[in-house]
Amino acid sequence: MDRKRRTVVVPFAGRLEDCYLLARVVELGHRVLAALLDTSSFGDPQEALEEQARGLGAAEVYQEDMRERVYGEGLRGVLRSAWPQSNLPPLWEAAEERVRLLRGAELAAEAGEGAVVAFLRGAGRALSGPSGPQAAGRLEIEGPSEEAMRRGLRERGLPCPASDPSPYCVREALWGTRITGGALDDPWEELPPELYPNLPAPEEVDDLPEEFIVEFERGLPVAAWGDRLDGVSLFLRATRLGRRQGVGRRLVCEASSGRRIAWEAPAFELLLSARRALERALLDEERLALKDQLARRWLGHFARGGESPVSQDIEAFLDSALGAVGGEVLLRLSRGAVTAVGLRPAGPRDRRSP
Repeated sequence: MDRKRRTVVVPFAGRLEDCYLLARVVELGHRVLAALLDTSSFGDPQEALEEQARGLGAAEVYQEDMRERVYGEGLRGVLRSAWPQSNLPPLWEAAEERVRLLRGAELAAEAGEGAVVAFLRGAGRALSGPSGPQAAGRLEIEGPSEEAMRRGLRERGLPCPASDPSPYCVREALWGTRITGGALDDPWEELPPELYPNLPAPEEVDDLPEEFIVEFERGLPVAAWGDRLDGVSLFLRATRLGRRQGVGRRLVCEASSGRRIAWEAPAFELLLSARRALERALLDEERLALKDQLARRWLGHFARGGESPVSQDIEAFLDSALGAVGGEVLLRLSRGAVTAVGLRPAGPRDRRSP
């Protein structure tokens, strides 16, 4: 390894792996620029995160709101797909990690010759795709177990994220909440009713249905209740409504391990239910079936964190198929369920297949 001191950009979100990576790069004698790239917050202040990064040895801290980029470069694609109806885990984390790494590489390129972006081994796939920046160098660090990371930080007297006494690991973001561990690790074990931290069970929701009007252009949501909104604002509005009504609970079982993953995704549930209603009104059955099949293939590429000519070809088809999908949808939410009760399609209808 090149031991020459250089500037190393470390995308930093305060997670245990981020703390370990930053401390390890400092230990190797490099100057660390901690990039606090907000990819998922509800607009919370970042002062505590900056203090944490400096306590770990960062020489410089850079902050930037990247939530709209996460939406534009990753989640717009997920919204064109059939997720969460697919048997895939939450995909917003893949979108966030991709944007963090790409922006980290861009910052390294801007910092000048010799600067690199650091990441733990296996996490740098986003930098090797067709759209990944090629100018910046990379510093790949071997990541030990979680226990070893905590032990290493404590032995050096460095800030270490507190371990949660709960058997569950909960990661909450603007886009959704992922829950793993505990009873989820055993598919035979019954899940506790309090598993979902932000979504009440349907029977606990007041019997007062709420309505939501969302407008689409080219298959993507652009407005709510007549107000044109950016992606972040639209997700915030849909998430708050979905949480009140307990909409968006999901549970999948990983084929490789047999463990279950639970998540809350109220905004995705609302927006995809609305878009699906428009698709059924505007696309013929054959085109809709092909679109769903290719969308699942695209999701597989996205979940693996890479791009390919195949995924780009699929994107071109989805752009074409969904180009005609526009209009308004009236959703009704009640006790965990969401139903499209009104449509104003704006696009041309396909002629139905014989």
